[in-house]
Amino acid sequence: MTGTTRTNRVLLLLVVAFVVAAGVLFVLDDRAEPASQATDYSQIVAAAEEEMTAFLTMDHTRFDELSARVLEGATGTFEQEYTAALDSLRKTAVDEKWVADPTIDSIGISSADADSATVFVSAGTVETFESAGDDPKQRPWRIKLEMVNENGRWLVSDVGYVS
Repeated sequence: MTGTTRTNRVLLLLVVAFVVAAGVLFVLDDRAEPASQATDYSQIVAAAEEEMTAFLTMDHTRFDELSARVLEGATGTFEQEYTAALDSLRKTAVDEKWVADPTIDSIGISSADADSATVFVSAGTVETFESAGDDPKQRPWRIKLEMVNENGRWLVSDVGYVS
């Protein structure tokens, strides 16, 4: 066997070893990613959608039920501010016979780890209220949510409006 043939065989073996190693690492990398990460993202999105649907839904005849649903998914600053605004919000809802039906258009996770997430929500509502007459109003919403994982539940801790 000549030196060139031996070098070619060694190079071929190295290439084969590299391809096998790359394949093994690729498979192991897929397995190394915790299955909970995919679950966490879907849980974050589901919790954000549920909370924003509750938050944007209004029906003056079911105000207490709907506001209780919002509070179920709230914590921290958001829970405090929403609770503080409830009496005023109830009065406006009842006085105006306010009804709002939301549609969640899209939800995107900006950042997330095991304990917190920043989420952006694009939504719209069709609203009717007495002072607006019979013409339903469409309102777009762009909302930034700060979420925290408390005891395995994703809750909204802060809400901001994005222009």
